[in-house]
Amino acid sequence: MSEKDIYTAPESELGNEPIDESKCKFFPTSQRKLVILFIATFGLYPVYWFYKNWVLHKKNVEKKIMPLLRAIFYIFFTHSLFRRVEDAAMRKGISISWSAGPLAAIFVILTIVSSILDRTAENSPTIGIVDYASLAIVFVLLGPIYMVQEVVNKINDDPQGRLNSSFSIYNFIFIIIGVLMWMLVGVGLFQLDIGFINQIYH
Repeated sequence: MSEKDIYTAPESELGNEPIDESKCKFFPTSQRKLVILFIATFGLYPVYWFYKNWVLHKKNVEKKIMPLLRAIFYIFFTHSLFRRVEDAAMRKGISISWSAGPLAAIFVILTIVSSILDRTAENSPTIGIVDYASLAIVFVLLGPIYMVQEVVNKINDDPQGRLNSSFSIYNFIFIIIGVLMWMLVGVGLFQLDIGFINQIYH
């Protein structure tokens, strides 16, 4: 061993070792990207998120699961996925601030409430608190997914989600569509508010 080698720290200790995506047990993505796509798709992103997690989990751990079905009916498999993430974290000695059971229950309940609010808002001819609650819950639903993704990235030895932090052309298309949709929703709510106020005072 040369003198240069003695004073040179191993590459892995510096955190520069390339991350092998094929070894990831769950879906890698940066939390920033997760937030942007979740909001841009009005909370529809979990379908894709669950699908990608089950695909990787099937490839590396369990061969019998069907990722597409588990993604489409994700509220029935939320507890299972969150529990597997929790178990994987415990095996690697990663501390987490949540418990799989309660966090999954919160996410499922919020998803059901969101669906009810959406249907109620669609059937209501006037603007009301239900409409605002329906939009607000999109941001609330993000919480559990965000917390799980933070742990997933640590399990994948990729805390910053570098493996999937850049945006593809398809991502940008969804973001642009999402921004336009949010603008239309904002304009629609504003016009409904003005119309409602005019009805009261005339």
